[in-house]
Parts: sequence; structure tokens; C-alpha cells
Amino acid sequence: MAIINCPECGKEISDKSETCIYCGYPLKETKSEEAPKDATSEKVSIRNNLENLGRKIGKRRLFVIFGAMLVMVTVILISVISRKVLNEKEKYVYKVVAEYKDMLKDPDSLVLRGDILYVKDSSNDTYVAFSASGNNSYGAPVTSMPIFKNYSYLGDYDDDLDDFDDPMDAAELAYGKLIVVSWNLTAKAGGNMADGEEYLEAELISGKKIAAKIKCEWKK
Repeated sequence: MAIINCPECGKEISDKSETCIYCGYPLKETKSEEAPKDATSEKVSIRNNLENLGRKIGKRRLFVIFGAMLVMVTVILISVISRKVLNEKEKYVYKVVAEYKDMLKDPDSLVLRGDILYVKDSSNDTYVAFSASGNNSYGAPVTSMPIFKNYSYLGDYDDDLDDFDDPMDAAELAYGKLIVVSWNLTAKAGGNMADGEEYLEAELISGKKIAAKIKCEWKK
């Protein structure tokens, strides 16, 4: 260690001092030099950047996949709910089928077959016809096609009109039969009954959906 004079204040100080202990004059400048980057550190830096980029892309993919799954689940839920919820026409048909079920000797034997015809004529009368089977008094299944008008049972499609005591009842059932025949002919021709002036609405209601709601068996 040697004694030197401070260039600023002239007082004696040690040459090891970085600043003058009297006036604070800086005697040594410390420079922090960065070590030169070699090829290995460059490779490590690039690899780290690629890994970070990969993580970001992976997260984005997860978000995309999660979003797609969420959309699929939502669509499925909407589909399930729509199959259970009845619209106004289906509610009408459901009440008619429930009434017919109560008419059977064995209500639990009811089996709906195919779809259910719903027709509203120009007089705003609503007709419902469908194929169904149920056990008779002997426990044997019998298939028929009941026809209803405004919730009232008119009879079966195969009933003989001559068996009716009241001509008006026979006429009502005859008109109901005519509706069924008109639907079949129009459907085969690829037309729509509601295109004419006699009928306002005519369509098939899902028998499978009504059967599920009323808790009975359904067959095509």
C-alpha cells in the first residue's frame, strides 16, 4: 500500500481507496463488463424461447379444444331438452293419447305405433288419428286406429258406420276417416293437405316423443 495525494483536495490517502475519504473524489472507476456470449448460451436462449412459444401454443390449443367441447355439450343439452319439451301441438296430442289410454281396460298395455296425425280443418276443428294397440278383456293385444275430434273420441277407423245409432255420430266418424284417407293420398303424392282451403294445418307428430312423455311403449 502506498500513500498518494488526492487530485481534488490534495490530502494524503491510500492508493487502494476507491474514493477520497475527505472529499469523496472517485479514484477508481469500476466497470461491469458483460461476459461475451458464446454459442452455447445462444443455443440455450433459443431453446428456451422455443419452449416458451410451445407452451403458449399448447395453451391456445387447450382453449380451442375446451371451447369446441363446450359447444358440443351445449348442442347435446339443447337437443336432449328439445326432445323432452312439448310444443303446443304435441301437448294437444299428448292429452288426446292420455285420454285414450284411460279408456283402455288395461292402460299399461298401451303401445303407440308410428307417428300421430294432427289435422285442423277450415272450421278450426282439430282431428287426431293414430295407430295403437292395447289388451282386450281377454288380455290379448288388439290394434286399432282411434280418431278424435276436439278431444272427443269418435270411434276407430275400422268401425262399421252402420253400427252407430245416431247418424250424426256416424257422419262425424266418416269425416274423420276421410281426413285419414286424404292425408295418405296427399302424402303419397308428395303434397300438403294444408295447401287447400279445406284444411288449415296437417302434419305428423312424433309418436315416439309422445310415447316417451306418456310412458308407454312405442313401435314403428
